Amino acid sequence: MAEKSMQAYFHSPAEAQSIISKLNALRVRDMQIKQLGSNLVSNEAMEWSTSAEHNADTEMVNTASFERESTISNGDGRLDTLLTVLIDEMSYEQALRVIRSGGGVV
Repeated sequence: MAEKSMQAYFHSPAEAQSIISKLNALRVRDMQIKQLGSNLVSNEAMEWSTSAEHNADTEMVNTASFERESTISNGDGRLDTLLTVLIDEMSYEQALRVIRSGGGVV
């Protein structure tokens, strides 16, 4: 079966993580949540990754040493958390609805 990828932006990692179980129910092949830094060029981030190969619900990986204060949304409405999903094309529309209902912007 063909796979499709999608990216969605959220206000916080917690907002993105709130839909992980629903996306896993759709048999997501790979999923990453990355909190983008204020400097998008350096892209320092805190990243969560789940994959069918890992057999774990959520794995947190600190991909760079960073100042937490510089990467957390300060309530200004920034969409600074990126969710990337690789999913079977048959479940794409359903995953899109789950992401949007969870506050994601595709």
